Amino acid sequence: MNKNIIKTLSLIICLTPLFYGCVNSVNNYPDKIIIKNGDEQCIAPSTSLPKELTVQVLGPHKKGLLGGKGSRDPVKDVKVKFYVTGQNTNLWFPNGMSAITDAGGLASIPVTVGKTLGDIYVKAEFKHKSGEEKSTFFRLISGIEISGDNQEALAGHTCSKPLTIKVFDKEGNPEVDAEVFFTTEKRSPDTKLSETYVQTDKNGIAKTFVTVGKKTRTVDVIAEVVSDGQTYRSLHFSIMGLNQTGLLISLLGGLAIFIFGMTIMADSLQRVAGPRLKDILQLFVRNRFVGVLVGTGVTAVIQSSSACTVMVVGFVNAGLLTLRQAISVIFGSSIGTTVTAQIIAFKLTKLALPAVIIGLVIQMVSKKSTTKFWGLVLLGFGLLFLGMGMMSDTLIPLRTSPTFISFFQRFDCTPINGIMPLWPVLCAILIGTLTTMVVQSSSATVGLVMALAMSGLINFYTAIPLILGDNIGTTITANLAAIGANRNARRSAIANTLMKVSGTFTMLLLFYVPYKNTPVFLYLVNKITSGNVLAAHPENITRHIAMAHSIFNVINVIVLLPFIGALAWLCEKIVPIRKSEQTETLQYLEPHLLNTPSLAIGQTTRELAYMTRRTVKMVDDAYKCSKENNLKWEDDILRREEIVDDLQDQITEYLAKLTSQMLTEKESKAIPIIMHAVHDVERIGDLAINILELAQRRVSKKLIITESTFKLIDEIFNEINAQCNLVFEGLHSANPDLSKLSIAKEEKVNALHKRISSRILKDYNPKNESVRSAVLILDVIANLERIGDHLVNIAERIPAIVLYEPE
Repeated sequence: MNKNIIKTLSLIICLTPLFYGCVNSVNNYPDKIIIKNGDEQCIAPSTSLPKELTVQVLGPHKKGLLGGKGSRDPVKDVKVKFYVTGQNTNLWFPNGMSAITDAGGLASIPVTVGKTLGDIYVKAEFKHKSGEEKSTFFRLISGIEISGDNQEALAGHTCSKPLTIKVFDKEGNPEVDAEVFFTTEKRSPDTKLSETYVQTDKNGIAKTFVTVGKKTRTVDVIAEVVSDGQTYRSLHFSIMGLNQTGLLISLLGGLAIFIFGMTIMADSLQRVAGPRLKDILQLFVRNRFVGVLVGTGVTAVIQSSSACTVMVVGFVNAGLLTLRQAISVIFGSSIGTTVTAQIIAFKLTKLALPAVIIGLVIQMVSKKSTTKFWGLVLLGFGLLFLGMGMMSDTLIPLRTSPTFISFFQRFDCTPINGIMPLWPVLCAILIGTLTTMVVQSSSATVGLVMALAMSGLINFYTAIPLILGDNIGTTITANLAAIGANRNARRSAIANTLMKVSGTFTMLLLFYVPYKNTPVFLYLVNKITSGNVLAAHPENITRHIAMAHSIFNVINVIVLLPFIGALAWLCEKIVPIRKSEQTETLQYLEPHLLNTPSLAIGQTTRELAYMTRRTVKMVDDAYKCSKENNLKWEDDILRREEIVDDLQDQITEYLAKLTSQMLTEKESKAIPIIMHAVHDVERIGDLAINILELAQRRVSKKLIITESTFKLIDEIFNEINAQCNLVFEGLHSANPDLSKLSIAKEEKVNALHKRISSRILKDYNPKNESVRSAVLILDVIANLERIGDHLVNIAERIPAIVLYEPE
């Protein structure tokens, strides 16, 4: 079993690179040319363009994995020619009419316009390997200047500045009484213009004010100018209408659906994998490397590092793991959680609704619990991408919002001379940390960062510090779970925090180690990931973010793995042993394991074994009180009786909480079996109290019982005691064979009960013993026999408990 588990987990790790995308193709050749900047510029005659004309040359289309969209890589060292087409050729190229593409596939040239008015078209082309020309066209408008473009207004409000068009003649002087027509696009019927027809004034200016509608959207206002026989068509203004309330609801709604889907998927995968976690736990004791491997595999399967670390804290609190073993598993969980980001980077939004539909149908139609959970996994997968799509759709229009652009520029981490600015980097890390602490899910905040990057609101340089902050913020969940737990559980949570903080600090230092004018870590990520994210127009940014997330955690684990002992020592210093905590208390009924019912049932069995051991001691001491005519064990017995009653309440309450979880049929059947066993153990405690009361009666009444009589009772007591020990060991060591031995003693106990009772009645001598003495002896024997009956009840249930194997 262990070898198979190791092979499975190794396979998961080996297949992980499939999520990383393809590396740059060595057979990249120029295949397509697109405009990147400088199109649709409006300028006065005889002036230079404010923006250079920029194109990008791309290679052939590469198919994406799993039916993804795919991409084209930029191609460098391609010669691009620029020249004027059409009748209007009054244009100059100060630096020549050609340019060579850079590493990002970009080629740019400056342009100066002459006195000719109207539209000017510039063609940019390169020669394809097939021999044909690949080209694109720029449109330039000479004789017009516009202002008021790219404004923003709250929904239902009017823009603060007017849309302004200034018209010039050939000499560059203002054109008076030129006719200007303003219209809005058809898809924005609620957008209003103060003027739709205006004539230019003495300064050659025509104005109109825009009142935006009630939805968050970018509105296009189109202007047409007629001046001295010259017509200027399709002059575009872009206005952002911002509905803050609707925007917030859409963004938080998308985030909520994303988190809900991820939770459903993680919980369902946990239910499917839960029964195997017991076997996986057996691997922890081997070494730190296996611990990392198991932590990685478990987290990759259940899709939640928080769930894994909380589970580990619970294991430590319950005594299933040592501190050093827990640290190695936590190390692995930090790698496993990056699989979520790699999945998100596939951009499978189109599959979201089909996955929701199919998953819901499977969940509703299937009768088998395991199949139902797989249906929920698919449903959660669909909801995850549906939420991601909602966030992206909400954020994409905001990339032209001056307010949002201004906000994100405050912590823009773009390097200056290869060095990232310190203050914005620290602010980004803090924002990532606080956001993740609030939502308590690093996967959710990583998804949000990806959505921001896809919308263009943040760049790759800013996304990475945010991701580092996400890694720190996710440790809050384990620390909250460790509140009230034992020392080693608290130390495990602190180890998780120290690991992430130290890794972030190391990465922060690497931000200031440049290589080829780029921080060395970001250079590494860009080098091994498809597309050039460091170009002026980033390529494949979501995959680069996912890769940075993965590489950071892998490097962090590799660096810290040899120092697990030192990290454990530091945690022991941070959480020392206080005088009031000299004895460590294990908590079998660990509340953080309730999310994994199979493990919770196992822990309940351990608590049941502990409860049984208490009652075995009660029976032993109560019999000694009766036999030795001495009540010196009375206080201990009564104290244990209170403990047993308390344990019964705790186990029953714990099992009741467990019933509120999603359970398989076998898990549901196991819970009442354990409850019946708990009741039987509590009844044994009550019978021990009965034997104690008989001892109290003997002492108070000074009843005489001969030694030969107790020798007879010893026979049945020894069998009962052996039966008790077999039941306890069967529960504690999960060995059903011991339960069979305990059941086998039932016939012998019953036979002894009959034989000894008959013998006592037969040998009863009223001259030597009172009637009360005989009755007391028979009562002791009867209580021991009833204890045997309850032990048999428990023993019969042990196979169903310890050999519980969910579907």
